[in-house]
Amino acid sequence: MDLSNPLSSLIPSLDGEVLAILADSPIELPLRRVAAAVSRGSVSGVRLALQRLVAHGLATARPLGNAILFSANRDHLLWPAIELAHSARESLYLHISNQLGGWDSPPLSASVFGSVARGDSRPDSDIDLLLLWRDRPADSADDAQYDLSRNLTLMTGNSVQLYSLTRAELDDHVRAREPIVETWRKEARHLYGVPLIDEVKDAERRIQE
Repeated sequence: MDLSNPLSSLIPSLDGEVLAILADSPIELPLRRVAAAVSRGSVSGVRLALQRLVAHGLATARPLGNAILFSANRDHLLWPAIELAHSARESLYLHISNQLGGWDSPPLSASVFGSVARGDSRPDSDIDLLLLWRDRPADSADDAQYDLSRNLTLMTGNSVQLYSLTRAELDDHVRAREPIVETWRKEARHLYGVPLIDEVKDAERRIQE
């Protein structure tokens, strides 16, 4: 699924993206503001999408002077389902955090990075998950990590790229100035335990001692 726009899994047409924009906006939006925010489609296409959403009651339209302002109709009978779909990425993050918290020996830190964390993923994008351990985990952790990856793929349809490393290995990455470290610094979305950015800073201090 497209975790950056989960509604597109239910509404793959332009209507789904337009509805997501309205759902994210706390204010009413004119046509051109909506058209400027979509990743595809023409102004006329967005106009038709808005008209369809209004016809189904999922959006409201209010004339104001020469303009028409659109907003999501959060009182719609279907809105709880739409909101649940729209917030799927946050639900996934919470699920990962809860799963890790239930492990007998959870990791020191867990973060997601890459296109999913940046919000520019596609339906075929991987979920890049980093687990940081104080020391090399027990063999049982391998089974837990496999089960977590499989579970996330079943939940989303996306493959999982799981990166598991120890503090010592993080130190090596920082010492070698691996480009991936800067990626983690900029993109990592904290899910569990100690924030990764704090661990990176600690690693920088350790290698300077």
